[in-house]
Amino acid sequence: MNSNTSGRRKMFASQGDMPPDTMILHTNFHLVLTRESLTKIANKISKKTGKKMDLNGMDALVKFVSRLPESRFYNKQYDEVHEMIADDFINRRSSMLKQVQEQDFDTKLSGVDRDTDSGTISDYEKKEVFQFTPDENAYKFTAHQDRRGNSIIDQERVVGKRSSPDNILPLDSVKSQYMVNNEIYKVMKLMSSFMAPESIESTFSRIQSNLTNYNNISLVHQLVQFDSRNRLPATPNPNDYKWNVHTSGQPGKLGDIRILDTLQQVIRLKIFPFWAPVNPSIANPYAKIRLLIREFIAQSVTVSEFNDPSQSVPTLENYHFEFEVRETVGDRIYLVPAQDIYDFRKPMARVETITTNFRSPFGEEVFDPDSGIFTITYGNPTLFTITNPAVHLLNTGDLVYVYNSDSGDELIDDEINNPLGYNITKISATQFTIPVDSSALVGSETNIHVYYGSKRVFFQIEFLCLEQ
Repeated sequence: MNSNTSGRRKMFASQGDMPPDTMILHTNFHLVLTRESLTKIANKISKKTGKKMDLNGMDALVKFVSRLPESRFYNKQYDEVHEMIADDFINRRSSMLKQVQEQDFDTKLSGVDRDTDSGTISDYEKKEVFQFTPDENAYKFTAHQDRRGNSIIDQERVVGKRSSPDNILPLDSVKSQYMVNNEIYKVMKLMSSFMAPESIESTFSRIQSNLTNYNNISLVHQLVQFDSRNRLPATPNPNDYKWNVHTSGQPGKLGDIRILDTLQQVIRLKIFPFWAPVNPSIANPYAKIRLLIREFIAQSVTVSEFNDPSQSVPTLENYHFEFEVRETVGDRIYLVPAQDIYDFRKPMARVETITTNFRSPFGEEVFDPDSGIFTITYGNPTLFTITNPAVHLLNTGDLVYVYNSDSGDELIDDEINNPLGYNITKISATQFTIPVDSSALVGSETNIHVYYGSKRVFFQIEFLCLEQ
């Protein structure tokens, strides 16, 4: 017996009978699952049906109550819940009995009427099951069920013509009947032990434990893809990547991510490996990069750093995930989470934006710019000259995407704005070309937004939320 079970027993013993007008909430639903509560439900069923509950009935009641959804009884009174469960159980049992009776009196079931006196499934099953010993092949039991189309197995044993050293004698033997009765007695003892009050309380304790452990409950999972190419173009901190996350997001609008369900009551985050455009020389000393989600900073890992030995008050830094640098290619590193799951102490009520910030090792990581504003000079090839920032930091072969070329020539504009992008040829720290012939046009075009695919970062986060 664990300490939780012992503690609950002492609590129930001190409480005595619960007042019938006690409200059932998600915090006290275990009161419905106590031994006293089960007894009251059974008494109500007996009163309503005029029949005393036997062992089979109690077993069915335990299984029935264990499958009930808690939420159906929230904000109901303690005694009212007992009435509802009793009525539901009676209705369920009546419906099942009606179905069984309809099957039993179907005399057209193939094969049954030839092997039994009345031609019913119930009559045949009694005759067949009494021929089995406890060590019989389990497949015979599982294959023999109350449903239409069930085949008749081992007809010689049904009529008592076949036996073996491993089987009991035919039914007309006194010894055979004694052995059958002995096995029935053993089964009844096991059922009696299971239905003992201590066993029932233990069963419901396990049920309650499962209900409070969200790993065993079907919760809302949402996997969201975040892409820096589609982030909000302007944030107060240039090193922050921010997105709007909601059910009414507009596809194609920068910064908007449309999701199926609102992110609310978030209790867990899970992140997956991804590539990041981080300068390897920054990450190499520790081979670690950390990620902070600003919306969840209230529940994050907090680090105290004394950057200056004379400091009396430390600098506090926060993060949620720590990554190991597993591979380096150029100015990109492959990050694998050391721990891919972050559990919150309390559910986060509602999430409508996600803002990420990278850390190395704990301080803020400064990324190279992943976009710039350029001037296009028409020709073959087409020349791009950066106007903001001062240099583009790109190399020959890097992928770029041009967003808003609008020269007036629709064919050339469509070619320059190709959504698949182009690999550049670097001319200088401020200029590059793309393989597009725009020599049919004369002059230049300003204020062109170019995104650098080589600086792009995209990753997935799975959100686990409580059901509403």
